[in-house]
Amino acid sequence: MISNERMKEVVLAIANNQTLEVKDDINDVCKVFKDHTLIHQLYNVYHLDYLKKYYLSGIVIKQYQEDIVEEIKNIFNENGIDFIFLKGSFIKKFYPDYFLRLMGDIDVLVREADLKKASELLSNHKFECEKPLESYNFKKLEESCHHIEFKRNNIIVELHRKLFDVKSSWTSYFENAWDHAIKQDNHEYEFEPVFFYLFQIGHLNKHMHLFGAGIRPYIDFYYILKEYPVDINKLMVEAKDLKLDKFFNSILNVVDYLFDFAPYEYVKMEYLNEYITNIIEAGVHGYSSNNKDNVYANRMAIEKKSKFKFYLQLLFPNRKIMKGYYPYLKKHPILLPIARVQRVFTCVFVKSKNIKKVENSTAKRDTLIKLYDEIGLNN
Repeated sequence: MISNERMKEVVLAIANNQTLEVKDDINDVCKVFKDHTLIHQLYNVYHLDYLKKYYLSGIVIKQYQEDIVEEIKNIFNENGIDFIFLKGSFIKKFYPDYFLRLMGDIDVLVREADLKKASELLSNHKFECEKPLESYNFKKLEESCHHIEFKRNNIIVELHRKLFDVKSSWTSYFENAWDHAIKQDNHEYEFEPVFFYLFQIGHLNKHMHLFGAGIRPYIDFYYILKEYPVDINKLMVEAKDLKLDKFFNSILNVVDYLFDFAPYEYVKMEYLNEYITNIIEAGVHGYSSNNKDNVYANRMAIEKKSKFKFYLQLLFPNRKIMKGYYPYLKKHPILLPIARVQRVFTCVFVKSKNIKKVENSTAKRDTLIKLYDEIGLNN
C-alpha cells in the first residue's frame, strides 16, 4: 500500500506530465498502480527501464481499442443502428491524450429493438460472442442480461440494451436513456450533459456498492469536470431527487484532494482520508489483492448487517445468487435443496478462512458505516 499523499503526488505528476524522483517505495507504487491498471502511465513519471514494457503494451492496447471503436462506428452507421458509446469509450476524449485513458472494455448502447441485429452484425464481422447467438431469446431476455459480450484481439466489447443490471431507488431513472440522447453524426448519439453526469455518478455508485471502484473513475471525473460543462444547478436538483447528491459531493471532495481542483462548491467530508484509503485499497472494481480482506467489511457496512445476519446471508443466499454459484440450477431448479447443502458445506468446511475474515471485519465495519452514511452509499 501507499499513503494517500503519495497517491496524490503520482496522480498529479501524471496529469501535469512531470517527472518524479525514484524513492524507496517505488515497488509499492508500481504494485498499487498495477492494481488500478494505470502502471503504463508510470514510465513517463519515473523513466525506469522495467516500466517501459507496460508503456509499450499500453500503446498497443490503445491502438487496438481505437481501431475497434472506429470499426463498430462504421458497422452500425452503414446498417442503420443507433448507438451511444458509454463510459471510457466516450470519456477518453476529455483526456489530453487518449493513452492516459485505456479502457477495460468497450461499452456501447443500442436500442433494445436493434439488439439482435446489432449482435448479428458484430458476429458477422468476426467479433466472437461469449456464447452462440442462437442461445439468446431476444424476444424475452432475462432481466439480468443487460449486455451481450463480444471479443476481438482480446478486447472485450459489451453491447448494452440498458444501462444498469441492478435495481435500486434511482436506477429506474435511467430506463428511458434514449429520451436523453442527442444525435451527433449519422447514427451516433450522446447523452445530454446532465444525464451523462448522473449516469457516471450512478455507475460509480453501483461499483462502490459491490466491491469498490478504484481511483480511475475519480480521475475520469477530474477531466469531465474540467472539460465538459454542465448546468450545475440542474444537476444538483436531479442528483438530490435521486438521492445521489451526497455521493456526487464525495466525488468533488476526492477530485479536489487529488488535483487541487474545485469547479463547484461542495461540503467538506469528515471521513475523506478514510475514503481515499478505501479507494486506493480497492483497485479496479475492488479486485485488488489489497482489498481481499476488506470485501466482507464493505458488504457488512453497506448492508448494515450484524455478524450473525451476515453469516446467514453467506450460508443461504437468494435464488438468483445461488444460480450464479451453481449454474446447473438454471436448467434444474428442482435441485436447489442439494445446492443449499453444497453451499453450506463449502462455506463451513472448504472456505473456513472466510469465516475468520468476517470475524476480523467487525471493527472496520463500524468505521465504514460512518463513511458510507456520509457519502450517501446507504440510501
